[in-house]
Amino acid sequence: LRADNYTQTGISFNGDVIIPETFEYDGGKYVITTLNGDLNSGNITNLANMTTITIPNTIKYINHAVFNGANLTSVTYQGIVYTSVSELKTALTDNGVSVESSAFSNCGLAN
Repeated sequence: LRADNYTQTGISFNGDVIIPETFEYDGGKYVITTLNGDLNSGNITNLANMTTITIPNTIKYINHAVFNGANLTSVTYQGIVYTSVSELKTALTDNGVSVESSAFSNCGLAN
């Protein structure tokens, strides 16, 4: 993930977060297709500082509670800015993305 600001002692996001379509690791290039797990656990902390996120077109699945605890004001998907969970979920599912019902629960966006 690329963010305006992050620290390595448990990645800490501030502001805008852009999820890339691909990443390189150990000489290989990988496509990001899944957002899985509660980002507020493990190595990523301080989601309350995350205000916007951009989701790439490569995402096919978003698991439950991924953005739980974030303070999102908007999410961008396919160049469109969403401020409502219901509109965002509709756009994602209309484009073939499987979205768990609680994927955007307690994330700061209006229902």
